[in-house]
Amino acid sequence: MPNVERSLGLASGHFKLARNFAAEDTSAEFSAQTSFEARVNSNFSGPFNFMLAASWFKFEGETDYFVRVAGLDYFSLASAGPTATPAATFNQLSPGFYNNETPLFELDSRSVFGEAMQAGAALGLYDADPNTPGNQVFREADVAFKKWTGRIVLDWAPSVSFSDETLLYASYSRGYKGGGINPPIDTTLFPNTPVNFQPEEIDAFEIGAKNRLWGNRLQANMSLFAYDYTGLQALAPALGYAYRDGIEVNLKGNSLPNSPQFTVSLGGQYTHTFAGGASLTAGLDYYWQDEYTARIFNRRLDRVAAWGVWNVQLTYTSARQNWFVRLFAQNLGDKNNITGIYSADQSSGNFTNAFFIEPRLFGLTAGVRFN
Repeated sequence: MPNVERSLGLASGHFKLARNFAAEDTSAEFSAQTSFEARVNSNFSGPFNFMLAASWFKFEGETDYFVRVAGLDYFSLASAGPTATPAATFNQLSPGFYNNETPLFELDSRSVFGEAMQAGAALGLYDADPNTPGNQVFREADVAFKKWTGRIVLDWAPSVSFSDETLLYASYSRGYKGGGINPPIDTTLFPNTPVNFQPEEIDAFEIGAKNRLWGNRLQANMSLFAYDYTGLQALAPALGYAYRDGIEVNLKGNSLPNSPQFTVSLGGQYTHTFAGGASLTAGLDYYWQDEYTARIFNRRLDRVAAWGVWNVQLTYTSARQNWFVRLFAQNLGDKNNITGIYSADQSSGNFTNAFFIEPRLFGLTAGVRFN
């Protein structure tokens, strides 16, 4: 774990404090399970058949989970003093951490069950296809889709005064994802839900330029693109709708999840060649992305703010180019950017997981090439 200073044992747990006095998410889990099932199925030629089965399932578990501690918690630990009891220290903690301990959990389950079938249908009220009269053992559906796709690219290499080489290009491509069959539903209960879902299509347009400047010492590439989706496929029980907190929500007009509207990626490097043939290369790059929503509902809690990060590296390469040494630094600004979030539903307490970029990191790598 990067930048870890020390680890404190507290109330049967471990808080790993980083240099910014923020604890890390830790988790420990042990589980073991054993299962056995035996079945006997008849295959009579007449209309009657049966199935008998017995099963045994055993499970053991042990979990230990902490989320994080805020900066104030560190100072409250320090103020507790070395002679304070764990319980007293625990009581001085300010809010901001989550502890989930589960004692060893054992489950021993045994069952015997069976089924009798008459004329190809199970005795009882089971019906695999409510849309067809009578009790159906399974549901049949047939669907087929087809579409022509392709890609067209036009490029031109003009002779211009401001660059050593320039390439201009434009492209168009058509993408296609076939439709399919929705899970079995009773159309009398969900009359607006189609049995099949339609294909998804995308028209992709792109224009760009690739340039080499300053005696091939600088490479500058630029591109603009636009994607036009038709029939975007989403996990929703009705076309254009989904359920949030048990309430049907119209999704039309919402932004595509996990898709920032703008992203910027810039990079540059300079190589100095020494008299003996060895070289020293310095590189600097920057990445930025616009805000986006993590879920298709586009609620405020789904928003991920815009963020950017700087990285730098310095590489020394031998004259024969058979070995190199590289120094690098990532996240120069030591930013705590949130790169993604995951929100659960009310069955899991409506919790939200946030994924942060790694803190500032310095490193050294070396390599050898065998020719």
